Amino acid sequence: MNTPFNNFRTHSATCGQWLMKNLNLNLDLKDVSLLSFGEIVCLTSHSTFNFNILYTFSEALIVLQLTNNLPKVVMKNMCIQSSEGLYENNGYRYRFRLMFNAALYCPVEVSVDNHKLLVIGSESSYFEPIEVDSFIINGGERYDFVIEANQAPGNYWMRFRGMGDCHKTEESSGKAVEAHAEAVLHYDDAAVNTTLPDGIPTYEEGYASGVLFNPVQETKPDYLANRTIIRVSDLTNIDTDSAMNVSGDPDKTVYLGFDFKSYDSLEIPGPYPQVNNVTFKYPSVPLLTQRNLISSEMFCPNIQAESSDCYDEFCNCPYVIEFDLGDLVEIVLVDTSVIRDQDHPFHMHGYHFHVVAMEPLEEEEEGPVTVGRVKEMNDNGAIHKNLETAPLKDTISVPMRGYTVIRFIADNPGYWFFHCHISNHAELGMGVVLKVGGHDEMVSIPSDFPQCGNWKWTYHEEAAGSRSYGSLLALLLCLSLLEKLLYTINLKILEFCFLNAINITLNSEIFKMLHYVTNLG
Repeated sequence: MNTPFNNFRTHSATCGQWLMKNLNLNLDLKDVSLLSFGEIVCLTSHSTFNFNILYTFSEALIVLQLTNNLPKVVMKNMCIQSSEGLYENNGYRYRFRLMFNAALYCPVEVSVDNHKLLVIGSESSYFEPIEVDSFIINGGERYDFVIEANQAPGNYWMRFRGMGDCHKTEESSGKAVEAHAEAVLHYDDAAVNTTLPDGIPTYEEGYASGVLFNPVQETKPDYLANRTIIRVSDLTNIDTDSAMNVSGDPDKTVYLGFDFKSYDSLEIPGPYPQVNNVTFKYPSVPLLTQRNLISSEMFCPNIQAESSDCYDEFCNCPYVIEFDLGDLVEIVLVDTSVIRDQDHPFHMHGYHFHVVAMEPLEEEEEGPVTVGRVKEMNDNGAIHKNLETAPLKDTISVPMRGYTVIRFIADNPGYWFFHCHISNHAELGMGVVLKVGGHDEMVSIPSDFPQCGNWKWTYHEEAAGSRSYGSLLALLLCLSLLEKLLYTINLKILEFCFLNAINITLNSEIFKMLHYVTNLG
């Protein structure tokens, strides 16, 4: 890639979602693999890039280490005290690579006391750097940012505070949920002691005024007070090697409407997160590698946004949208829900795309936000699109009761899942499959490639080994505990329940039970 990112070492940060409290663990720093859930881990990367204008080469190891259950970032201090007692801007600059996965809707706002954040890239590409006071990362997103050690040597709070379902009041108990976590940004200086920064960190203190990048839930009252916002669509792409020519009229435009719907006819009525009123059903075979077993009857009919199909009845089928190889594709994502204030993070497999437009919409006198209203705006040229320098992403938040427009060239043949990256939304069927090209244009399947299909539990299998029965009991035990323990349980327990305690296929029915018991949707 021809970018100014060569020959300089960088440092990586991995952010896993927490639910409630950090684990009370005393771990050796070599054992960071154990922190995949519930903690924030920062590792040194061996990758080499050169962005010497923005950040400095440093041999220092950066680790968010556990100190009294509190992660700490150690930063080498190169600030020089002048005769006037001020600290000059001569500090090292540290690049962080932050990624976030979401089990429920919990975007995270990131800020560091007394420090600006220089955001320089996202997922697989770079954009013109922006200096912000804070930014928000949603499920499936990855961002690169730079912190400069240009403040007086000391200790500073590095703040991570949850939004959405991590900041609300429970209807049943009236209990406030304000999930937040902190790390200590510590200047590695002989004069700096190891005490914590002043004060006890609170959720409200994590509110950073000034410039906010990648906002969510923009239309909520007082959310943007004392803030200037920068949306993803405001960015300018500088990754020219990966950029696509997305100007001109698209070969195919698709509208995908997001909503939550309930069905009284079902044993578990919902609400279900859906795309175009369809709950995606995972097919019985892998579509790409066993396409010889696919028939058109397996898929949903040709369902369009706001059509009468599936409006009143529960449609549960593999939802596949077809494109010709080489098509210039425009997808318009519209959130229409009035019962959930959520910016769904949609992730596309097999591609990245240009984010050419996005905007939250105010409700008009005639009614709520609809796909039809956005389609009319698009047809009339009322949506301003950046078709020349739009940023590249593979995951994008769709503003609640608003729209996002993406474009890409369909040059990678195959079947590609396009889904909400909130785990329970994906398992409950909020996604579609994009089919690009014909089967003869897709990659050849090796003759000895393993095949698979639906797994069915039989008594014969149970008699041969008793673990399945015990595993089912373990799963039911986990589910029975969830309602009481939801606000004290850590994702480590969920990981045990769903990865270790069961040896059955994790499918939509299990997550539907989880959704029903805990109302995580």
